[in-house]
Amino acid sequence: MILLLASALAGPRFEGTLGVKTTPAGLGLLGTAWWDVGETTDLGPGGAIYFYWYELGLHARTTQLGGFFVGTLQAVAEPGVFKRAAAPDDPRDFMFRPLVRGRGEFNVRDDAVWLYSRTTGWSRHRAWAEYDTFQDRTFPMGLEASLEQSVALMGSPSGAAERKVWIYAETTLETSVRVGWLNRMVRGGVIVEKLSPSVSIDLDVSYSFMDTRVGGPGALVVVWWAPGGRS
Repeated sequence: MILLLASALAGPRFEGTLGVKTTPAGLGLLGTAWWDVGETTDLGPGGAIYFYWYELGLHARTTQLGGFFVGTLQAVAEPGVFKRAAAPDDPRDFMFRPLVRGRGEFNVRDDAVWLYSRTTGWSRHRAWAEYDTFQDRTFPMGLEASLEQSVALMGSPSGAAERKVWIYAETTLETSVRVGWLNRMVRGGVIVEKLSPSVSIDLDVSYSFMDTRVGGPGALVVVWWAPGGRS
């Protein structure tokens, strides 16, 4: 209790992400206000703004073994306007989608090499069957259970410099229990870590092997903003 009170009085640490992508075009703005609730655990409210829906909920994160493992759990609400699968050409209708998302990230890195693995699972509930224009897939009414796995190998010519450049290659597989494959992708790019003390950036090109709207070549730009650190 004393630790929780001290953390609350210390105030939150804000982190934000801006992402812009093609194939199909998309934009996301995400942010979380973290409070330290233990030596390795953070907790706080988080939100996101996308093209036609929003996220608002509670985020929890644990960092173990100096960053070797980072686990995140999110319980959020997704209010927005979505396409009904029965009438995809009609105007969008409002729907409230509850969502639970868990993610585990593993990092094995030194000054020259970084092996990264990310596993993300989520479950979302839909009040009616939805045609998702970003995934180009129809999701049935009820619970969705989905899984994404990404593995990346990175190399850096920057040595022990605080501002590091990482060149990487990555594979990503994404599937849903009731729908099947959502994406099968290879990608490569450049990460500039600590472009400024608070900002890092990722420039990414990709190729998806899907025969849907997400298929073919694409590009992604991500900017992370994470000032300060744990108290």
